[in-house]
Amino acid sequence: MKILTSLLSLFLLLFTSVNAQQKTMVNINRPVVTRQIALPDLQVSISSIEHDKGNYLINCTLKNTGATNVDLSNVTMQGSIVSDNGQFIQAGGGTKLVDQGSLEPGAEIQFKIGFTPTKKLIKNTAYSYQLKADETNSVAEHNESNNLATAPIIGYTDIMETLTSTLAGPILSTTAFPDLTVEITSISAEEFHHKIYYKVKNIGTAALNVNINGLRLLGSVWCTELRAECLSTDVKVLQPHAVLTPGQEINGYIILEGSRQRSLLKSFQEYMYKIEIDNIKDIHELNENNNTAERKFKAM
Repeated sequence: MKILTSLLSLFLLLFTSVNAQQKTMVNINRPVVTRQIALPDLQVSISSIEHDKGNYLINCTLKNTGATNVDLSNVTMQGSIVSDNGQFIQAGGGTKLVDQGSLEPGAEIQFKIGFTPTKKLIKNTAYSYQLKADETNSVAEHNESNNLATAPIIGYTDIMETLTSTLAGPILSTTAFPDLTVEITSISAEEFHHKIYYKVKNIGTAALNVNINGLRLLGSVWCTELRAECLSTDVKVLQPHAVLTPGQEINGYIILEGSRQRSLLKSFQEYMYKIEIDNIKDIHELNENNNTAERKFKAM
């Protein structure tokens, strides 16, 4: 009887060992499945650059080569001008695609960006125009390395004209330019939202002729110097081709939506609201240092 019991135990031990080895072999040989997360992918290109007496117009295309839709409401397009050795010279206009809706996989949009350089570009000098999509990285993409397009851009000013203007010195101060200022006049707390009232004024000596980008005002909430990105607001102050004459002002307000502010702003805590007019710097102004304003407020 003892012999039979021992043989049975040995058989069970061998069976268990073989079965474990088989499971191990199955686990080792089983193929590893890697799941790919479906993401959009923005790709930008420049088809041509037009210029007329120093005013440039960039014809460009933005395409979604990814696998999912992308919401363009927070996507920025920022241009810049660089020298032949890659050194940054100045901003080259830009826009925020707040009105473009959603871009499906394989779909593309074509648009124009206009700007007037604040520094003169010399004739017969090599420059490049760079256009970057989603500079703030608001969109998670499959490939972040194809958001930049580059194209050659020509200068329009004779070098002697630039030297003459520089040597003239005080004569430059008589040149007529628009000059935008912005002010937060008040902030009101209502039942489900806050309203930020602002005033934009042209205090310059020339009319502001708004280009194809329109004139936008960027507002954002700050707490302990950290920007609350989802509470940033981009407002169109003037439509393309509108005119703001010297001394003329625009009054309006920005609304912080109730559901969004309730989820991010703590009641009775103090915050800073900041606004900036022409944040993409594509308007040539007399003074570029008076385009921002800020004001503290307490959340409801």
